[in-house]
Amino acid sequence: MNFTVDIIEIFVPEWLLIISGFLVSLLITLFSIPIIVRISKLKGLYDNPNGRTSHHLPTPNLGGVAIFSGVIISSVLFSGIALTHELKYIIAGMIVLFYLGLKDDILYVKPISKLSGQFLATLIVVVFGDIRIANMHGFFGIGEIGYSKRNLKFNSVYGTDQ
Repeated sequence: MNFTVDIIEIFVPEWLLIISGFLVSLLITLFSIPIIVRISKLKGLYDNPNGRTSHHLPTPNLGGVAIFSGVIISSVLFSGIALTHELKYIIAGMIVLFYLGLKDDILYVKPISKLSGQFLATLIVVVFGDIRIANMHGFFGIGEIGYSKRNLKFNSVYGTDQ
């Protein structure tokens, strides 16, 4: 990938961008989680055990803030110019999910409201961003997934329509 700043052009291998993005995301998350846990404890923001949870002790909320921050910052820093169009819609969808999860951590959000927010995030990415899964590479026996605005077809590895 080439980065151009006025007159200077720098080539950075894609594998280096991926590793750098992963490490920056890891470090941001690693350093921010203890701070967020401390804030959650000070404010009494706990997820208490109930029939739907897997933990047995009260667990501090807001861990998604650290993960969201790490992913967004590393994505913006290391994605490059080529992915700018797609990235803005992916980030918009992630922001919708982030605020929905933040509200759910602090207050109770009804399941239908969660589903509506998730549908909105999906709508932003798929309709406005025009981003779709085009190939499953043999996962579940599915290869290329054909897409037509008139007729949506799913082709398996063997080329038969499902």
